[in-house]
Amino acid sequence: MIVDRYRDGRYLSANPTWHAEDSSFKASQVKQAIERSGITPRSIVEVGCGAGGIVAELARAYPSVPCVGFEVSEDAHRLCAQHRASNLRYVLGDFVHADENVDVVVCCDVFEHVDDYVGFLRALGAKARHLIFNIPLDLSVGNILLRRFDDLRGRYGHLHYFTRETALATLEYAGLKVRTEFLANGGIARAATAKKRLAAIPRVIVGAISEELSCRLMGGYSLVVVADGY
Repeated sequence: MIVDRYRDGRYLSANPTWHAEDSSFKASQVKQAIERSGITPRSIVEVGCGAGGIVAELARAYPSVPCVGFEVSEDAHRLCAQHRASNLRYVLGDFVHADENVDVVVCCDVFEHVDDYVGFLRALGAKARHLIFNIPLDLSVGNILLRRFDDLRGRYGHLHYFTRETALATLEYAGLKVRTEFLANGGIARAATAKKRLAAIPRVIVGAISEELSCRLMGGYSLVVVADGY
């Protein structure tokens, strides 16, 4: 895993909140995925938990379930200290190399940052019964025409870019069995400013006709996937 930018302060400098403002929306998608798939979690680990907000919300939603956030960046791990719950703890380290398995692994916006992403997915599949992914779908007509990939890589550290089809094919190639999947329209849900809400109007209009078409044309979506491990 390429982690230098996450450990040397560059990522924190470019993203001071470590995307904590997106935590509630992403946690709601994880909870929806759990409900849709009929999973009753016995233990939850979030891999690459960042500032810790997602796994903290899951700990509140499932108070009898042990929840752990793993994070390799000291900068992000320090931000986790703001979250506290009796069933919640944070670990500074790499879950792939940790000596523990888990019932449910949550992986939100992570493997697009990982150099050997297929090997990473296989390692997770060997350590979890169920896996829940939030995968940004960066490959859209809008992103291609507007040449947004320099920002996606330079600021956000995305090394790999996916459509719905290539994301699902990647998980299946890694040996994971997809149980359920759905689109999440984070571009609208997280449009906090008037400018962003205005920019989201075309996505709303096209999305009312077809979310799939809106995703392909204008982006702003992620794919939420529940898969079974090995």
